[in-house]
Amino acid sequence: MPVNDDFKLKKSFFHTYGRAHTEDNQNLFESLYKSGHSVRSSEVWAETVDFAELSTDADALAVNPSASSVTKYTQVSLTEIPGSNEEAWKLEINDEWIKPWISPTDVPHSTTGEPSNGFTALLYDSTKGSIGGGSGEWVVDYTAGIVMFQNGSTPSDLGYGTPRITCYVYTGNMLDVVLAEGGGGTGTDGVDGLNASDVEHNNLEGLQGGNASDDEFYHLDSEQIEKLENSIILDVDADNRLIKTVYEDPSSGVDGNLEQTEIIIDDANNLILPANIILKSGWKIIFNG
Repeated sequence: MPVNDDFKLKKSFFHTYGRAHTEDNQNLFESLYKSGHSVRSSEVWAETVDFAELSTDADALAVNPSASSVTKYTQVSLTEIPGSNEEAWKLEINDEWIKPWISPTDVPHSTTGEPSNGFTALLYDSTKGSIGGGSGEWVVDYTAGIVMFQNGSTPSDLGYGTPRITCYVYTGNMLDVVLAEGGGGTGTDGVDGLNASDVEHNNLEGLQGGNASDDEFYHLDSEQIEKLENSIILDVDADNRLIKTVYEDPSSGVDGNLEQTEIIIDDANNLILPANIILKSGWKIIFNG
């Protein structure tokens, strides 16, 4: 028997605020457990996408996808998702589901927080006539790469034929690729080159260096944090650079006089480096447990 609409609404309400709903008459503040989506590293963007106020700005980025991580698809026919009764449609090319689409809210302005409206997806009928937001009932799920039509307002119901889409797709590296390669994406939020899967409190070599030359924040997940203390000591060389480990010949040692510099892990699990510490490609942080 399917659940009723009231049950769905309660579940949705609690989920919106990241809480688990465990009893029908429960208030939000009474929920003791966190709820949320599981996000795999293969779904996390590892490259920066620039703000695009207008479609012309988005188009300019899409001219060079290898540099911008933005690829544009123009008035491409959608494919009905099997079993959806023509209510759900995807962008499929050569049997590949093309996603994620870039949503305006994925790339807010760094100062104002305004969305990148230049990335707004546009819908067309089979003759390439524009289907505006007020024409029928439809919404775009950018992450899933799906256009969803309300029952009774499908393309067949409204005579659209096979709908077409113009959209912008993120085509840069995902986090799993960057981690597998052990080095740097091009983002600017302090996670370039992060590869901390082998951090151990009483061992050496954690956090393999990347190309984040000016960033001071490096994020560790909760499992890695459990292996460290709140304050740890970082060995640096005489030039205040992280100690370089020679991977081909670990026994060769390091150059320079060593000094100790304290770094802190804050409540958000950010590894805070002092301003005089610069993470360079090929360098490793050495934890002294």
